[in-house]
Parts: sequence; C-alpha cells; structure tokens
Amino acid sequence: MLDRRLRPTLMNAAAARILGIQGSKPPARVPSEEVLVVARRAREEKTEVEELLSLWYPTRSTIKARALPLEGGRILVVLDDVTEESLSQKIRKDFVAHASHELKSPVASLQTLAEAVHQAADNDPEAVERFSRKMMAEASRLGRLISDLLDLSRLEDAAPVPDDPADLSTVAEKELAQLRDAAIDKNMHLRSNLECG
Repeated sequence: MLDRRLRPTLMNAAAARILGIQGSKPPARVPSEEVLVVARRAREEKTEVEELLSLWYPTRSTIKARALPLEGGRILVVLDDVTEESLSQKIRKDFVAHASHELKSPVASLQTLAEAVHQAADNDPEAVERFSRKMMAEASRLGRLISDLLDLSRLEDAAPVPDDPADLSTVAEKELAQLRDAAIDKNMHLRSNLECG
C-alpha cells in the first residue's frame, strides 16, 4: 500500500521478498523504479494499471504489477512473480520456432524430389528409383519429427494422477520376479518382505 506521495505504508512478506526489502517495516521509498512508474500511472490516470516488469534486484525476475487507486489518494500495488511462467512461455515459443524450421526441411526435400521423380518418370527409371528412396528417407524423417512433437505434447498435457490408492507391492513383486532369474545365474538369492494390500 502506498500513500498519495507513493511512499510505502503497508506491505506483506511476499512483496518484501520480491522487492528485496529486509525486515517487516516498510522502507521510506519503493526500491523499484519500475513499480513506482506503474503506481504513478494509476494515480495520474485514476484507473487500474497492469504491466509486466523485468526486475534485476534482488534477483532477475519477471513481475506482473497491478496498481489500483483507492480513496484518499492511496495506491494498492499487487505484485505477482511470473518468472517461471514467462520462462516456460519463452521456451515453448523457441521450441515452436525450431520445430517449424526442422519440419520445413524434409517437406521442401519431399517437394523437390517429387518434382524430380515426375520429370524422370518416362525417361530415367534409375533416377526414379534413386529419388524414390530419398523420398522415403525424408518421409521417414518427417514422421519421426512429428512423432517427437506428439510425444512432447503428451508429456506436457500429462493425464491427472488418479485419486485411487495403488498397491505398489504387486509392482515390486513383478520386478523382483524378473530379477530373480538373473540373480540365480550369478549365485545370488533375492528375498522380499512385502505385504500385499
């Protein structure tokens, strides 16, 4: 909470952590000029202002700052640390750009090879054979890229974990059964002390 002169009057522990303020008492001045700019705009425009800020102190972070003017000239500033979310979006954006580039290459090759096969179809059976093998290799490469993309998509949208209890002792027994044969070959004996249920 800031007064009409944008001096801090009240803050919580999360705001202190985000802004690098030591102790529980509000400082004489907000240590972030970026946050002050958002608060000043809200005061002057007499409306809620929201901006995404890049802060360098106390650590490099991305903060969503929302300033809301209140009665008496006070300004309520809400800070939300969205660093992880922003990083995740950047990684996703970079991945899409790289994936698009990787997909363009085999598609362009397939188009070129298809044109070459079409031109050589009547006169040069050896060229047709050579180009068709290359087409199959590029199609296979394209299929692998698409399969990788689908796998990544499934990993990102993982199914929710069921709430039902699971009996892990059954899984452990199955794994031990598979290891027992290898243990016998090495003159080892495996024992388990699992209670099913």
